[in-house]
Amino acid sequence: MRLLPGYTFIATLFILTGCTITALPDKETEAAAQQQIAVPVKNTQRTAKECDDIAIQRIKYGKYDQATTWYLEALSIREKTLGTDHLETVATYDRLAWVSLSKGDYEKTLEWYQKALSIRERSSSRKGLYDRLVTSENIARVYHRWGKWNKALEWYKKTVELRKISQGKEHPNTIADYHRIAAIYHSQNDFRNALVWYKKELAIQEKRLGKNHPTVAGIYGDIANVYFGRGSYEQALSENLIAYKILVKKSGVLHRDSGKVKVNMKEVYQHTARAKPFDDWLSENMH
Repeated sequence: MRLLPGYTFIATLFILTGCTITALPDKETEAAAQQQIAVPVKNTQRTAKECDDIAIQRIKYGKYDQATTWYLEALSIREKTLGTDHLETVATYDRLAWVSLSKGDYEKTLEWYQKALSIRERSSSRKGLYDRLVTSENIARVYHRWGKWNKALEWYKKTVELRKISQGKEHPNTIADYHRIAAIYHSQNDFRNALVWYKKELAIQEKRLGKNHPTVAGIYGDIANVYFGRGSYEQALSENLIAYKILVKKSGVLHRDSGKVKVNMKEVYQHTARAKPFDDWLSENMH
């Protein structure tokens, strides 16, 4: 199942921390809960887990300030009973980061993730490396969502290096990182760097999937778009033609993906100095 962008953080948080969300209670139950657990009551003994559970209930109803209050209460308990470096304490930083993100407070989100990362960087275990990777990616995604492109690129590149160690150079997630970095460069009209990262992705995917795979065709299409954006129409036409041949061989000329590439290719063709009709040119070059 592919998650929408806004829910990637939710999935990451609950995988990392082990929390779950149950079904929403009815309106009467919610009204009673509003009075009972809006804020922690002094002199009431609760466990950190109970505070977490109440925070999750607050999140269900969009009560992010109240959720923050309860997570801070859980954090205080864990710091006193488990210590500041304990895994459960650090996981609470992740929960606070996610709530801050839900409120649109990017600075606070980054502050919590950085606190979590500073502790995770002390661990040399495989689990510690993976948690560092996840936190680094979360920081990159926050900057990306915030529109801080240079910082997003910086952290995505850190993520790539951690991913290579943790999951391997040819892991699908590593390849996805290459694509993400290329797309950011492309969106900023940094065509040179966009091509560098798309071609890294292409080299690995051709090795993994073969040169005639539809995914490979998609990367050729991305490269064509970069060339088109910088006005290199002949190169864009060449890359689109490669993509088109792959898709036609795999799915036929009537497949919608083949059709989309053909439309793009025709638009590129119209920007070249060629006098020959597009369909004639295409027919000649399909052999």
